[in-house]
Amino acid sequence: MHKRNEAMKVNILQAHVLDAPVADKLEAQVVAFAKRLERVLKGYSKPLHLDVHVSKVGRNSWRVAYSLNMKNGQILYASEKADDVLAAAEKLEDKFVRLVRKHRAEERHEALRRRWQRKLESLIAATPYLDTYKEEGEREAFVQLLSRFLPEVTAYVRRRLRMAEAAGLVPKGMFRAEGLADEVWIRAWDRYGEEPLTEQNFKVWIYRLAEEVLDETLEEAKKEKELHTVSIEEWTAREMKEMEEHFSADADGDLVLIEELDDISYHLDEYDTDDFELVDAEEEELIKKIEEEAAEDNIPIDRKVRRRIKMALARLPMRDRSIFDLHVLQGLTVEEIAQVKRLEVAEVENIIASVRQRVKQALLKWRIVPERVS
Repeated sequence: MHKRNEAMKVNILQAHVLDAPVADKLEAQVVAFAKRLERVLKGYSKPLHLDVHVSKVGRNSWRVAYSLNMKNGQILYASEKADDVLAAAEKLEDKFVRLVRKHRAEERHEALRRRWQRKLESLIAATPYLDTYKEEGEREAFVQLLSRFLPEVTAYVRRRLRMAEAAGLVPKGMFRAEGLADEVWIRAWDRYGEEPLTEQNFKVWIYRLAEEVLDETLEEAKKEKELHTVSIEEWTAREMKEMEEHFSADADGDLVLIEELDDISYHLDEYDTDDFELVDAEEEELIKKIEEEAAEDNIPIDRKVRRRIKMALARLPMRDRSIFDLHVLQGLTVEEIAQVKRLEVAEVENIIASVRQRVKQALLKWRIVPERVS
């Protein structure tokens, strides 16, 4: 039997071995599960086809298996056995969702890696032009070429600046992300040629320059604030009044700026629950709970989850958030991040694991005290 959802075909194989009432119940159960999978795989580019395999095991047991075709010809497969076919299917659902989430996270990370590989190959191929511009003193052409190839660096600078603003380290609007990014390109111009650049070290080189610019800017802002506390506070007060920002209570009753919930520190809509490896059974229950709450509030599920992730990340140290950003959104390996941040690899690994754990704990806490969104 076939049943098409919006984006997923469902095919229940060997359905003839079931009594008609049981077969109908299984079909309804699987179709509902397929809708859940569609939410997990929202935005997936490949048409999806879920096969459900049913077989009798001995005299009193049933086995249900799911297989799902993914990109590049890969097939995800898992099965469960129970005394009742419907119970076996239900038992399999969370297990299969965890498998899909893990696979999708791996696909996303691999896509980031491939994108960077292509970009770096193109950059290295363009180095003769960078060499020429440097030799002939054409700084503007040099900067235009580099910024054209590396918009990710500008995006990273923008998110780091928003982190600092949200943490109160710099007044909002005091610096422009584009201006800081321009400083990165100028510094690249000044440093270009000091060391051979290859596909292996170019990414570390440019992000290390970005870190230098950002760290120096924040240090300058800190000193400026210490010297001119009153004037900066007055300036900030005027900005706050002009923006007419409103406050909202978070799950703990703390006041949080609505703007910061929607745009906290950097564009967190790019994050996904897969980035936090929510795969434990208890955490899978959390995701289901959030889905149910979102359905009740008529809110898109990804918006609800990401809103809570924003609130959780907003409470983390800025260094930890920036490391997580570099790893998940920028696609840097832990070894590359260690070089950019001048840390030990083990320390970077511990920070990434800690961020994931703290976000998961916050989400689990909010399951008990659910956030209501108007």
